[in-house]
Amino acid sequence: MRILISGDCLDQCYEFENYLRNHIDSKLEISILKNFYFKKVKNPNKLGLYNLNLYFMYSTVCGFNFNSFIQSLRERTHRINIIKYAYIIFLSNFFKNSPKLYLSVYKFLWKVLINKYIFTEKFKSLFNKRKNESSFHFHLGCLTTNIEIETCILSKIQKNRIIYVPHNWDNINSKSFIPYDLYESVMSWDPLIANEYPHFLIGKTSMDFTSSFRLNYLLDIDLKKKNNKIVFFGSQKDISHELEQIIKIKNLLDNTFKNYELIYRPHPYEINSAINFCSKKNKLFTRGPLKINLDSKYKKYVTNKNVNIKYDLTPLEELLLISKVAISPGSTTLMEATLNGCVSILLTTNPTQVSLKLMHQKDHILSLLTLPETYICPSILVLESKLEDILLKKEISHKEIRDKALKFFQPSKFKTSLENIMFS
Repeated sequence: MRILISGDCLDQCYEFENYLRNHIDSKLEISILKNFYFKKVKNPNKLGLYNLNLYFMYSTVCGFNFNSFIQSLRERTHRINIIKYAYIIFLSNFFKNSPKLYLSVYKFLWKVLINKYIFTEKFKSLFNKRKNESSFHFHLGCLTTNIEIETCILSKIQKNRIIYVPHNWDNINSKSFIPYDLYESVMSWDPLIANEYPHFLIGKTSMDFTSSFRLNYLLDIDLKKKNNKIVFFGSQKDISHELEQIIKIKNLLDNTFKNYELIYRPHPYEINSAINFCSKKNKLFTRGPLKINLDSKYKKYVTNKNVNIKYDLTPLEELLLISKVAISPGSTTLMEATLNGCVSILLTTNPTQVSLKLMHQKDHILSLLTLPETYICPSILVLESKLEDILLKKEISHKEIRDKALKFFQPSKFKTSLENIMFS
């Protein structure tokens, strides 16, 4: 059986290849599209105007069924100009009044794009005849760039069966563009999303539940490595508010929970903002600097010495393993933290970022709040009270948290779901 793997990160592709060989068949013929992000294009990380329009239309439709998609477009105004922002608002209001026409236009535009590629490929075949062998094609990206869209469309034209397998912890409703009738199957790791996804948006594509293929290692992790560390996982929204909360939490721990250390892991897009914020202030903390955790690829920042900052390059996997409590205003890393046996706290001090309305809509937060030992704290005062209960009044059962979280994400095995698709 011939298998193709594409994705915007080669490490993820190799990890998935190893999973297939170890859990499906060691003799599989697997090819990784290594040139996926090395095409000579002006900006490989952006959508062209035509594809951007399709993405906006799809995300607006999806936004009425799931919150994440529409929120990711509307609230990240620092990434889109006012014209695009106004266009999104227009689309959402237009869809309310003319849903059938709206969907017809979206499907028509998508079909035009497909036909354009079909015509181009047929023209090329007149000069370059080649025999194509049908394959399974696993795509690990989010289909939010021109290169991803082109790769998957060309694969479809070549009669490959394309299966979208999310590698990260963002739900399929938050970032992934799932075009009409393109994928053979979408393998969601979230049972809540898989059960309620609006299938009329994706045509013949099936929505299959499977746990993330990265979960197996959790059965063997050493939970005895847990020590008195609390990690704050940052988001990419309203960084100024987030950093003000970091100061309060750090000083709270220094004064009330002196045996515990706070580690702040900012969102990759906000590392500069976090470091600049701390650099422009006088002494911020009562007991020593704030430990900021970074991936090793960002170690260039450790040369910036500051009285308020101490840098830490502990890998994320190890950080999740050694910490007892995780706090975040909405990062999907909280779900990974729970799977690693941590108590997880959703900090909702910023109502423009995480509201009750958002929590009631179908989002990764809804999944998070079904997991064991996860709490909502709408203020630092509530957070202090909750930390007293967690850290001072009871013993945390990290194994029970891990086991219950795994059970939630594994009602069906990834291997079984994958085999059903591949060998049907």
